[in-house]
Amino acid sequence: MFSVPRNEVLELVDQAWKRRAAAVPGDPGAFVVPMGRTVGTAGETALRIIVRPGTNQIVTAYPVVP
Repeated sequence: MFSVPRNEVLELVDQAWKRRAAAVPGDPGAFVVPMGRTVGTAGETALRIIVRPGTNQIVTAYPVVP
């Protein structure tokens, strides 16, 4: 669960997408992006973004521990 209000989730995902680096090794559709602050209700500080491989079409995004 995100620690930001619902109306700020898309902005948070947009920020993460702009900050992304290389995809997760072995999974070209997954990116783990450290956000430098708490973004999840359990203290997670990164977002995992899943896209359709080879595109910028986001399937889902959720907080994770890096």
